[in-house]
Amino acid sequence: MARKNRLSLVNSYVKDLLSKNLPKNLYYHNIEHTFNKKNGMVAMVSKLTDIEKIPSYQKELLIVAAYFHDTGYTESSENNELIAARIASGILPALGFTKKEISIIKSLILATASNHKPENIMEEIIKDADLDNLGRDDFFERCEDLRKELNIKNKLKWYKETLKFLKKHRYFTSSAIKLRNTEKSKNILKLIELIKKYS
Repeated sequence: MARKNRLSLVNSYVKDLLSKNLPKNLYYHNIEHTFNKKNGMVAMVSKLTDIEKIPSYQKELLIVAAYFHDTGYTESSENNELIAARIASGILPALGFTKKEISIIKSLILATASNHKPENIMEEIIKDADLDNLGRDDFFERCEDLRKELNIKNKLKWYKETLKFLKKHRYFTSSAIKLRNTEKSKNILKLIELIKKYS
């Protein structure tokens, strides 16, 4: 099966799955997080793979993993990466993917877990794409979406936790560092100002 056709099938399958099964209270981990044409997960994986000059075969597997990475939220937010890997491995054989390809895709999905340290450039790309918003000008909008999703009422506590997370976070690929570090630094400064305001 042609690669373009396989990706088209994956796109349709995941779009249908997410649109029908994602809980309505997922303001951050929603269909836009995966499918937004400008800076959704799939778009950012595609952009970073191009800048990093990743071979087309590996790029395809990364894009497939990007499509599936949050499908676990259709069942539970806990262990969602494990669930997403299971969902992917259940459908991908029917969409023309081999056991070896599926194994790589599953590893890439699992690499999006927050505590996972990337072991190769492909894992670095998917992790950078997943947290791309930390270094964007819509960061505070997305941050508010996540606060609502997690149902956190105390804004001061939320901003403090977010600041701690941003200071600890590092982009891995040279392309993400170049694209996002400057704006991320600005977001850190804005957060510090917000904390002062709410203190």
